[in-house]
Formats: sequence, structure tokens, C-alpha cells
Amino acid sequence: MKVITIKQPFASLIAEGLKEYEFRTWKTKYRGEILIHAGKSIDKKAMKKFEKYNLDCPTGCIIAKADLTDCIQIDDEARKMLEKKKSLVYSSVIKHTEWNGYGFKLENVKKIEPIIINGKLSLWDFTMDEKEDTVDLNLQNYIKLNIFPKYNKYYSHGMIHINNVINNMMFLADYYKLDKNMAYVIASYHDIGLNVNRENHEYESGKILSKDKELKKYFNDEQIQIMKEAVEDHRGSKKERPRNFYGECVSDSDRDFDISILAKRQLATSLKNYPDIDTFNEHFKRCHDYICKRINSSGVFNLWTNNPALIQRRDKFQKDYLNVEYTKSIYKKEWDRISADGTKEKIINYYEDY
Repeated sequence: MKVITIKQPFASLIAEGLKEYEFRTWKTKYRGEILIHAGKSIDKKAMKKFEKYNLDCPTGCIIAKADLTDCIQIDDEARKMLEKKKSLVYSSVIKHTEWNGYGFKLENVKKIEPIIINGKLSLWDFTMDEKEDTVDLNLQNYIKLNIFPKYNKYYSHGMIHINNVINNMMFLADYYKLDKNMAYVIASYHDIGLNVNRENHEYESGKILSKDKELKKYFNDEQIQIMKEAVEDHRGSKKERPRNFYGECVSDSDRDFDISILAKRQLATSLKNYPDIDTFNEHFKRCHDYICKRINSSGVFNLWTNNPALIQRRDKFQKDYLNVEYTKSIYKKEWDRISADGTKEKIINYYEDY
């Protein structure tokens, strides 16, 4: 079946029936059933623009299917037609009258259970053989219903972080041809021990994973032991090399080489641990000094796998982070957001991060 990879939040807008046309600079003669794949990249400006829709925006997975029924040239007539529809969704195409690309019309859209898989350019083919190389849907559903809710009382260690680790881990699993079911479980369970003991949460996470009877339906004893060890060895502060390669991968996946995600997590942790600090500048200085100290102490954040893509992301992150004014602008934007929408009060009074 044909697939098209689309950035978020546009993939979810399509999946929710809010966006009928997907725009490209190239045209297609293909007509028929097509899968909607949410790519790993996110348009942050668009996320802000469409936040009123309260979209769930998973990445790196197929989330819906549709019928591609037409491919239209975007000209003045097409813009008038789009203007009669949801003007907010199509405002960029309507506004930029010099752009003359194409609109793929998508009808009969239906959401499906996410299938984690890397995207590709243009239209691409997905086969059942590839599906067998993705995460088992029943396993995903079990974890979503029984494990993910346990992260709801955390912010910096909540689903913002867990989804980031899962995305990183699935990328490494694909790169190194690892068992994707095992990779998904390790990433999903790696911080679950916070519910028991913060200081030694990695060992508690390992215990919870190894004692989970449901997992025995999918894995043998050897696989469960490998996953247990990987979870126990995931903390980046550990000096000893993880005991197995899955442990190296989840330790590297646990790194936040995205300043916007790090800003969310660091500010929340600082607010929780330092309630006497009440200004943004003081919180930012504390957060920034901490990361700079870690960078300067060893030169770089350690990566056990030395994966070239992660190295590139790490190096860019470190270069950007050491630009104080640039980093401060991102943290300030996050500070303003959580101050305006009530999240800051919830971090202080509800979430259990510390």
C-alpha cells in the first residue's frame, strides 16, 4: 500500500478530518488507498497555530488511512475553493499566492492503531512484511493502557520525555536492526520505577519489567533479562558501560538533544526543587549553568553507541546551547507558556517530579 509521510501537526489534522488536502511541490498520478505516516519532524509554529484543536501528535508512525482521490494545481481558483473550507488550516497556502504547487485530496479518512516505522520521501510502499518488523499492536495497546498512565503524575519524567526516548530508541533499533518489540518495551519502562523509589528508580524499573506477567506472552526469559539489564543501566550519570547493547541504546536515547524539550524538563525540575526562586532569570541561570558544567567537564555528552546521527545532533545541540542568548530565548518562551496556561502552578502543586 502507498504511504505519504507528513510533518506534525499536519498528519494529525488529516487523521482528525480537519485537513482534506495535503500540499506538495510535485504532482502524482496515483489514486487509491493511502496510509498517513506522521514523520519525526515537527513544525513548532504550526503546533502553536493549531493548539486550539488539542491534537494528539505522535511521531514516527502510521496513524491513519485514506483514499487519495485527486491532485489539483494550486491556482487562484483552488485558493478560492480552499478559502470556503477551514481558512485557518489552509491559510498559509491561501496567503502565499506566488506558490503554485499541488494539493492531494484525501477522503474517507480513518484513524488506525499506530504502526511505528520510519518514513520516506515521496510516496512509498508499505508491506505486511514491514509490519512484522514493527512493534506488535497488542503489546503497544497493553503498554498504552497499563504503563503510560503511571507517568501522568510526572512532568519532566512524564510522556513528553517518554515519547522522546521511544522515538530515539526506535530510530536506533531500526539503524542497528534490533528487536523492535524489545526496544519499545525498554524505552517505555525505563523510568517507571519513579513510582517506587526516585534515587534507585532504574533498579525498580527493572523489577517491574521483569515481574510483568503480560510481557511473558511476547518474550522468553533471556529476552526479559536483557531488557531488565538495559533498563537498570540506562542512566547517563553512570560511569560503567551498560551490560548489553540495548542498554547502550536506551542510555543514549535518554539524552535530550532538543533544547525546547530540555527547557520544559529543566524548568519544571527547577521549579519543584527550588520553590524559593521566583524569577525566570534565576531559574534559567541555574538550569544553564548545570548543563554547561556537564558539557565543560568532559567536552561532550558521552554516547555509548557513537551513532553518527546522534553525534551530529549532540554536537549541534552543544553548539546551540552554549549560545546563551539563543538558549535563553527558548527557555523564556517556555516559561511564558507555563506561566500563562496554569502549568507552572500544576508543576509546583501537583506533579511529583523532584
